[in-house]
Amino acid sequence: MVSNFFRYAAAFGAAFSMSNAALAQTGTPTISQEQRVYINAERLIEDRDNEQVIYEGNVLARFEGRSLRADRVIYDRKERLVRAQGNVEIIDDDGQSRFADEIQVNENLKDGYALNFSSRLEGGAVATAAAAIHNQETGNTLEQMAYTACPVCAEPGSEPTWSIKAKRAVQNKQTQMISYQHAFLNIKGVPVMYIPYFAHPDPSTEKRSGLLAPDFGLSQKTGLAYEQPYYWAISPSSELTVSPTFYQNVNPLLGLKYKKRFWSGYVSAEGAFTNDKYFDSDGEKYGEDTWHSHLFAQGLFEINKDWKWGFGTEAQSDDLYDLRYDIDGQYQTRGIYASQSRSLLTQLYTQGQTETMYTEAGILRFQKLTGVDPATTPIVMPTIFAEKNFGLGEWKNIDLGNISVAASTAVVKRDLGVSSTRVTADTNWRTRSVFGPGLVLEPFAEIRGDFYDISDTYDVYEESTYSRGLGLAGAQISFPLTRRAGLFDIIIEPTAMAAWGTSGANGDEIPNEDSLSFEADESTLFKPNGASNYDLWEGGGRYSLGFNAAARWGKNNSINGVFGQRWSDEEDSSFNELTNLSEKESDYVASAALNLGTAFNLSTRLRIDKENFDLKRIDARATVDYWRIKNTFQYFRLDETLAVGGEEGFASLGTLKINDNWGLIAGIDRNIADELNIRQSYGVYFKDDCSLFQLTYERTQTLDRTIGPSESINFSFALQSLGNAGSNQFD
Repeated sequence: MVSNFFRYAAAFGAAFSMSNAALAQTGTPTISQEQRVYINAERLIEDRDNEQVIYEGNVLARFEGRSLRADRVIYDRKERLVRAQGNVEIIDDDGQSRFADEIQVNENLKDGYALNFSSRLEGGAVATAAAAIHNQETGNTLEQMAYTACPVCAEPGSEPTWSIKAKRAVQNKQTQMISYQHAFLNIKGVPVMYIPYFAHPDPSTEKRSGLLAPDFGLSQKTGLAYEQPYYWAISPSSELTVSPTFYQNVNPLLGLKYKKRFWSGYVSAEGAFTNDKYFDSDGEKYGEDTWHSHLFAQGLFEINKDWKWGFGTEAQSDDLYDLRYDIDGQYQTRGIYASQSRSLLTQLYTQGQTETMYTEAGILRFQKLTGVDPATTPIVMPTIFAEKNFGLGEWKNIDLGNISVAASTAVVKRDLGVSSTRVTADTNWRTRSVFGPGLVLEPFAEIRGDFYDISDTYDVYEESTYSRGLGLAGAQISFPLTRRAGLFDIIIEPTAMAAWGTSGANGDEIPNEDSLSFEADESTLFKPNGASNYDLWEGGGRYSLGFNAAARWGKNNSINGVFGQRWSDEEDSSFNELTNLSEKESDYVASAALNLGTAFNLSTRLRIDKENFDLKRIDARATVDYWRIKNTFQYFRLDETLAVGGEEGFASLGTLKINDNWGLIAGIDRNIADELNIRQSYGVYFKDDCSLFQLTYERTQTLDRTIGPSESINFSFALQSLGNAGSNQFD
């Protein structure tokens, strides 16, 4: 920032020297086009007695894409100095500006100064100083400096939202650090924090090692807490952050975060460990001293343009470790497979994809955080799926469709319980043709073979092998109808599907591993096989009838919906009530969505009883972004036939803007059936172009063994270009 200011001034000085030397010569100048400086001024004065060239009056000089403006510019040939006076401004080739009342620099850039210096940086940040002093050997010094990333108003008495002011700031070239002496953080001009000394790496250099901003906390579980991260820049492509946290009531926790980038991919890992007893929500310790830790890691690498491989690791020492130490990050997706609530997943996988092929393979290890016996938790080694698509072309102008050939396997191992190996080969054919008044006919067929090898330590399933052959064939027919009615484009598409397939395929010999919880809804209404995955199969004849409808108007406004029902020739006790396939006649399924641009969106999915039209399931979601209100609302309900005792709840999170800067925050996640607020939060925030301040109160009422309900008050703020910080948390 400062060094560039003097460097540009020195460059102008060198150019002045060469230009004036050329002017003194006769004939063609000897300097190159790139070295020329172009100067406009109202007056040019040559003081031969003092060996000075003086430019006065709206001086404008251009050199190598940069510009200098001043009331007066003096080039001293004898002392080899350039001095610019009065409203000095240097503009970089990227438009960044620097200002001063006066600058002076020698043309070899060893020494220089600027008075009443200011600089407008990228992103609108501003730095000012009463004086800026440059020394090529040691660096730059700013006296009585101030810095802010907020807009600075010219109105008298106005102050930016925040600023940092220091008696002195020194940019050390040897250490590549910027240090501040007697610094204050000011909020609206009022000092709120005093720091006698702090330093950070020069932003113009590569990343540097050093202490990061600390974090403070207060918890009923752990007492006072202090976290002090240290950042270690190992190399340009790798880094490590070490974060010890010291607690009042329990032993320290050492956190580590590592990242490394390779030419073909990356690796990132974070974790922590400590040695202590267990403790509950009140901080009461119990048990023996033992190691507690967690590790979350992931990596992804390209093998070639079509293939890649990666891994994801999620593990912790005990079920409640994350709740005791408030560890976040359990439910991020670290690979191509996703874990469920209160469950960790470790995976090693590869994935390949081209226009006609898709393949994935993985090894999966699960860790339940619900107190179950780890010996009953499965390990999948491996799961593989591969599919290849072939176009059959045409015959006498008839589209012969496409064939997909797929193979799949899953090997599930348990120390206690069922272990199984499944191998599947599957071939699907489908084509599409339009005939008559616009009827769309889509015939299809499928042939599939499954092989199982099963063992069970509980002896519920006999140790045996089992195979089955499956097939189905059928067709789907639809009749899209469109019409323009005033401002509306209306589309109605009645659709019917009929298929016949292998019956009695769901024997007691096969354990259900991959279809434990699913529901045939509007998304699978017209699918030939309503069952998900592989272990369950919808047998016999099956039929569905329904329609899609939509209306569109304006630029981004629409309403659309689906309604229909499914039938089968036979009942199958392998399907439970939730699947909607257990009886010959399914419940009605429907969905609807209303979109009014970005202002309002509503979507809902319904399951309606086939006999009395009662709502058995509803999932609804609404988003509002209108005027000063922004809110997301979700509601769900399942009756007692689909869930034991029934389930009902809603979640809402939104903000209300009071004015351009101030607003309110409110959120709630409520279990209506149990009359329990899983989580609720309320708060206030202040936001402008350069900062965000937020104060929230949060309360949870959940209880997981020894970790129970909690309350917290959180204060956080973010200052543009300086990062984020958070204050105390109370539970």
